[in-house]
Amino acid sequence: MASRSNHIRMDAATRGGEIHYRQPSRRSSSDSGYGYSSAGAAALRGGPVRGGAVPGRKSGGWLIDFWSDCVNHAKTSRVDLTFLALIIIMLVIGVAMLYSASYPYAYYFNEGNGEFYLLNQLKWAVFGFVLMFAASCIPPRYFYKSKWMVFIFVFQFLLLVAVYAMPAKNGVHRWIIIGGFQFQPSEITKFAVILFCAWWCTRYKDYMNEALIGMMVPAFPVFLCIGLVAFERHASCAILLVLIFVTMMFMGGSHIGWFIALGVVVGAAVLLFSSNLDSLSKIPVFGGVFADRFGVYFDPFIDPQGKGWQNIQGLYAIASGGLLGQGISNSRQKYLYVSEPQNDFIFSVVAEELGFVGSVGILLLFAVIVWRGFTIAMSNPDRFQKLVGIGITAQIGWQVILNIAVVTKVVPNTGISLPFFSYGGTSLAMLMMEVGVLLAISRTSHLKKE
Repeated sequence: MASRSNHIRMDAATRGGEIHYRQPSRRSSSDSGYGYSSAGAAALRGGPVRGGAVPGRKSGGWLIDFWSDCVNHAKTSRVDLTFLALIIIMLVIGVAMLYSASYPYAYYFNEGNGEFYLLNQLKWAVFGFVLMFAASCIPPRYFYKSKWMVFIFVFQFLLLVAVYAMPAKNGVHRWIIIGGFQFQPSEITKFAVILFCAWWCTRYKDYMNEALIGMMVPAFPVFLCIGLVAFERHASCAILLVLIFVTMMFMGGSHIGWFIALGVVVGAAVLLFSSNLDSLSKIPVFGGVFADRFGVYFDPFIDPQGKGWQNIQGLYAIASGGLLGQGISNSRQKYLYVSEPQNDFIFSVVAEELGFVGSVGILLLFAVIVWRGFTIAMSNPDRFQKLVGIGITAQIGWQVILNIAVVTKVVPNTGISLPFFSYGGTSLAMLMMEVGVLLAISRTSHLKKE
């Protein structure tokens, strides 16, 4: 009895007054993936397994076990209410500003239906809340299991390939269209890359300093997906995926020298091609797109009625806002001057209507969301959940930074959306689901939830 007790360690967490014990064991098919047996722990404490089968009793099937796990996870722990409140506030502001920014454009292009974009976005927001609630109840350890990881990654890879069999929309293949329903697989790719990197950095945590394991091997499948996204001429998503990958691998423990080398290579490439746009335009598939955008970036007035139009009108809108703005719904640039103001350049209308003070307030709210997200992630004792939380938070942060940089012409126009604000059903639904996963992680994080 004494020898067996030496192998038992007490879990730091208690739920409902019941102390959980864990017993190190070899992994089995019912293992949660973290190096201990749930069935063994349950047998030791003489009770049922939380999130697994009961010893001595037949399992009701994987679906029933999964449902039981989710119910137990939701009943025995709380989400971080601060983070949830911040997300709801941001979404309400985002939908309100979408309605204001999109009304003239929707009225003109949808036969007088000025609420067209608002109603569609509300539908996706409701669907997103359902996904968020469902995801917040799923124990994150399920995402760690290899079979689910392989399924998610292969599934999104097949979707990225399938877009090339779909009809082109605006000259590009980015959407899968089924009847009247359409969605962008690249939005699923963001989450798949986060899960894959977190899984890899957890499974091979002792080898992350090695060049092969710590960078080259995980980079291959990720950059294969990034290549498919780039061939869609979806530059913004490709750049965002690179930033997510770099952030995840850095936080996962890869050697810092690899990131310095990568930064030098990328910086040299940008300087080389930006100084020689003719060479850039010769790169197959997307070289011409980047060459055009770099050219307009340096001087949008070389084509003020064409490729430079959106940049110029967006800057006019920001300048018109002044300190306190023109007031909500009083933007002038949204009246068919800023192209598709409900999409990537929605922040220019926000700046015009709310002014410098309102714009800074929204950016500070984004900063608080990112801070709280990192706090939730870093306070979780589990390495995999910690890294998933970091990845989701990094995605939101990087996307905001890139969008604001594009709108203010700090970087070339890459066409990236603003989270919670820009119009887009797939983007909003996937973002809300990822928020739900972060809320699920907050259930087991060691922080005060208020």
